[in-house]
Amino acid sequence: MLYIIREKKSQNLCYEAVIDDDLEVKVKQVYPAFDGRTMEMGYWTGSRETLPEPFMIDKDKAIRALTLDEKIERGLIVFGEDLLAYLPPVELSAPTEADELPPLSDDYLQLVQLGLDKKLINHRADCELALLMMDEELQSRVSQKYPMGVELKRVKQCLDWVLAGQPADDPRQRQYQQMNDDIAAIKAQYKATRGEIKQRLDALSGS
Repeated sequence: MLYIIREKKSQNLCYEAVIDDDLEVKVKQVYPAFDGRTMEMGYWTGSRETLPEPFMIDKDKAIRALTLDEKIERGLIVFGEDLLAYLPPVELSAPTEADELPPLSDDYLQLVQLGLDKKLINHRADCELALLMMDEELQSRVSQKYPMGVELKRVKQCLDWVLAGQPADDPRQRQYQQMNDDIAAIKAQYKATRGEIKQRLDALSGS
């Protein structure tokens, strides 16, 4: 068991010790100079390397990692890629033989939504970063679904279909329309969140 003693206010480390789990330990045994008015002691059941930083000591003296809300309250986290670690895990379906590509990731969209939920997007720079993240991810998802060569091929096929007099039930037209529908569906997933960020950016620009 790892015992940590630190100052309450500054949270600077005063002392640490590893003691056998089966021993009953009192704080003065660990650190004779312990002062309960200015210090606190906590224990960690893992190794020193796995000790979370930053951490808090709960009412039972156990050390645990700070939650996202606790980090926000203490001003330890701002809007950015660090939030990716706090996204809920997503179970992706296993690819089938019919799948040409792996599932398309929307991590940045979720990150921006989390930033909005936690009220972390409050400044012009935050809004601009959020829009940049979503735009880059959106374009990446479109390019993954329809690489430039494939997109140009579909456009050319559609043009050939038009020049051929637009014959009915033509696969060239169907493939082109399917591409447009797929791209529109991806863009639609970002519309509401991008709209909210743009409204916030406009309000900040006008203030």
